[in-house]
Amino acid sequence: MADFLGEDDLDLLMNTTTRIPICLCIDTSGSMAEKDDTPTSRLVKVKNGLKEFFVSLANDDFLSQAAEVCILGYSTTPYLVRGFKTLEEGADEEVELTASGKGDMGRGVLKAIELLEERKKQYKSVGRDYYQPCLVIMSDGHSTGETGFQQALKDAQKLTLQMEKDKKLTTISVYMGSDWDEDEKAQKELYGFATKNPPRPVKCADLPKYFQYLAKSIASSVDNNTGDYQFDFEDWDNI
Repeated sequence: MADFLGEDDLDLLMNTTTRIPICLCIDTSGSMAEKDDTPTSRLVKVKNGLKEFFVSLANDDFLSQAAEVCILGYSTTPYLVRGFKTLEEGADEEVELTASGKGDMGRGVLKAIELLEERKKQYKSVGRDYYQPCLVIMSDGHSTGETGFQQALKDAQKLTLQMEKDKKLTTISVYMGSDWDEDEKAQKELYGFATKNPPRPVKCADLPKYFQYLAKSIASSVDNNTGDYQFDFEDWDNI
């Protein structure tokens, strides 16, 4: 049987832990190169935050084997950065992200959902149980793109809302730009992806703290056996 299985399928057979599929859909448009009067760019700060996320997952006995993190970058087109896999091997992985092009959020989200759905099919093919998938959308502004990007955004919003209603997806959005209060267009777009979890503005310098919170919230939701993940930020200041 093993001769017909790919590496991912073998891992799913060897590690019988119930999986938590997480897809991080990250804006890597040209504006992510901005430094916001700091020594490092927004994208470098994202990478620093990801390192904290990996450490938090790797240091948790359960999440290190259960949480499968996929990273999708989106600029003018979406592209896969890291396929679904756990942090069992540790948290030393370097993530390659480059700021360039436009920020087609809609096509990025649609691709992220496609990846999550495909991963669910892989779980089912080997009889592996899984928790509700989690989609994290990270953007520093409103959507831009080539022809059809507005329709792609509408399609993505409609799909995430329906999946949320059907309890097939938990979506949480993060605004990483410098002018959340003034960027009403970005607010409207990000609010359009979910009704349960409103988007949250997070300074790029605070992303390591945000990722700590994300890991803690997912672990707490699983421990409490809730139907979906709880992101109420009530204990944000205690992290």
